[in-house]
Amino acid sequence: MKVVFDTNVLISALITTGKPKELFHKAIEGQIQLILSKNILEEFTKVQRSKNKKIR
Repeated sequence: MKVVFDTNVLISALITTGKPKELFHKAIEGQIQLILSKNILEEFTKVQRSKNKKIR
């Protein structure tokens, strides 16, 4: 099965519990194929950098 995460779901998978985290772990274990586009990864990076600036 192929699964596409948008930026919000990707962030949720990394910081909360629930379905996004479950699917993320299934992708790590090779049970499903996680599909991420360049645009999603760029947006994820932008959001993470923004949050890191706010923390400092």
